[in-house]
Amino acid sequence: NFQGDSFAIHTFEAGLKDGVAISGIHVIPATRMSWFSAKEACEKSGMRLCTEKEWLSVCQGSLAIDDDGDGEFADDLVEGTQYPYGDFHNPTRCWSGKDRSKFRPVYTAEMPGCVSNQGIYDLVGNVEEWVGETPEKAVLMGGAYDTPKDKARCYRANDTFGPGYANKRTGFRCCNN
Repeated sequence: NFQGDSFAIHTFEAGLKDGVAISGIHVIPATRMSWFSAKEACEKSGMRLCTEKEWLSVCQGSLAIDDDGDGEFADDLVEGTQYPYGDFHNPTRCWSGKDRSKFRPVYTAEMPGCVSNQGIYDLVGNVEEWVGETPEKAVLMGGAYDTPKDKARCYRANDTFGPGYANKRTGFRCCNN
């Protein structure tokens, strides 16, 4: 909970069981997910995709603020920390910066140091996470296993892909009110 913004977020990146989003320790995160398929999986579990504001607030440990009033939060000043675990990059904490040809995503919470101060795992690295209430607001957050350290942080990794984009790096987690 963040100063009047009450929501719950999956502790771990979502896996899939029969098309339904599941969250648990040592689960293989769902990959090759478009925003549309991630939204559907969350809804089948009785939840929804997180908003950019919710995801960013949890990652940086402080309520995200839209400083420039453009309806986006990840393009503004960081209100908390750059990484879920603190201000400075630590290459041993999260699963990022790996060679794409030699590595893949790991099980959820396999990197025990990649945790926010609220106890939420793998917000950066491992798989990029779809967020957004509508296709127009769909963006990927946090970076994946092969994302360099300057992008694998509490940040919008890339907004040039549309909501139908999916590959071995794209996953999600769910939220609810």
